[in-house]
Amino acid sequence: MIPHISGHVVVMLGKASSLNKELRRQNRRNGKPLRFVWAQLLVLVLLSFGSLNGVYAQSVNSCHELFQIFEFPASVEKVDPNEPHTIEDVTSYLKSKMGPEIIDYAKDIQTDFIVLKGHGKKTAEFFKSENILRYKELKNPFGAFNVVKVDYKNGRSSVVFTNVNGNSRYIQVLSFLRLLHVSESKIRVKGFLRSYKSVYAKTFEKIGKAPDLVIFGFSNTSFEIIAQTHPSLIDGARMYERNQSYATKKWIKPSFDEHELQNMGVQVMTFKNGKTVWFIDNEYGDRATVLVDALQDHGVKNILLLGTAGALNPQYSVGQMVSPDFYVRANGSVVASNSVSPRIEKEGEHVHIDSPGLATKAWLKEQVSDGVDFVDVELQKVSSSIREKVHYETYLIISDVLNSDKPQDYTKWSEQSRKDTMATLAPVLKDSLKRIGIDSSMAIRKFDIHYFEVAPTPKEESSEL
Repeated sequence: MIPHISGHVVVMLGKASSLNKELRRQNRRNGKPLRFVWAQLLVLVLLSFGSLNGVYAQSVNSCHELFQIFEFPASVEKVDPNEPHTIEDVTSYLKSKMGPEIIDYAKDIQTDFIVLKGHGKKTAEFFKSENILRYKELKNPFGAFNVVKVDYKNGRSSVVFTNVNGNSRYIQVLSFLRLLHVSESKIRVKGFLRSYKSVYAKTFEKIGKAPDLVIFGFSNTSFEIIAQTHPSLIDGARMYERNQSYATKKWIKPSFDEHELQNMGVQVMTFKNGKTVWFIDNEYGDRATVLVDALQDHGVKNILLLGTAGALNPQYSVGQMVSPDFYVRANGSVVASNSVSPRIEKEGEHVHIDSPGLATKAWLKEQVSDGVDFVDVELQKVSSSIREKVHYETYLIISDVLNSDKPQDYTKWSEQSRKDTMATLAPVLKDSLKRIGIDSSMAIRKFDIHYFEVAPTPKEESSEL
């Protein structure tokens, strides 16, 4: 017994030695004192004794994973949760994004937080652990990711975020945790960010040849505008009904162990002259880049990006349509926009942000002092992926004005605001259709809905003359 234990200690000390240099480098870089390194190594040795009794068994790789100390990325670390924020009511905002119970869990010292990167089918394995006593999915009206409460047999608990994909979404979740005053020591990250490019490519291939135009963003609004302003050779009421059914379904959030794209897809409108238009919802942050890449791989040559942006300059108002002239990069450099906007004159500077959670008053002051006019999550990501010979137009609707005496918030838009937006976008859509040979007298011949190719795939709906 003693030789076995001694040998085990030698092995574990060897592992500790192999970790020592890495831990020193890591902690020195993070400003951790030397005693922190020895505390980590002591825990490692103690865990090795526990493994002899079946209490805790881990491989060498797991040991390395154990000491990958989580740290907030620089953009999140910069957020001071105690300082004023551009979000008027941070507590209510976080409840709406992560569920009403999240505030209490953040205060519970027995509860930690786990961010599971990847989609539900992959991360579902986590919930099969024999150490888990029970789990339940929490009500989360946001729908961008899932939140699951996990209770372990040892009495501890975790709040687990699943379906976290794309770096911007990852930063968004972390920024919310930061605003909840959750310390780094209570956060663990597992898995890998997943690209859905193959899902998009498979779907586009099944639909067929590249469309004459892709309307990227405001998909349902754009559909309504075009359907109202063009004659139809098919049952218009039935077309509206099916589109409304799809619009409702895509906002139904899949369960944590399901694919997050399973209720989403592409709306395809075909006109009498054979021209086709695809309507696609904008993806979040850098995920939009992947989707646009897949579209261009498929042969798309005309992209109309419609979205929203926050205004940092009080001269702009909610509902106003803009098209930025310059982009401010993360390194502070300023480059000219690569898009066109025939309907309005391009103006102002735009900056990218991965999450509204990062937009503190200090951040706002810094951007305003640099002369920035607009901010959003997708525009610069999409623009960076546009290739030569692709006609690319961008129009953004101001959703909120941050730097004003009376900040306006897009979440408080009314039905009248929606109608105003439709009136604003109608001329843009008319111009884009005319450019590809579709005037207002051209009739709609066919309307299809193609869901993204994930398993299981909902039955496609189609209507044709």
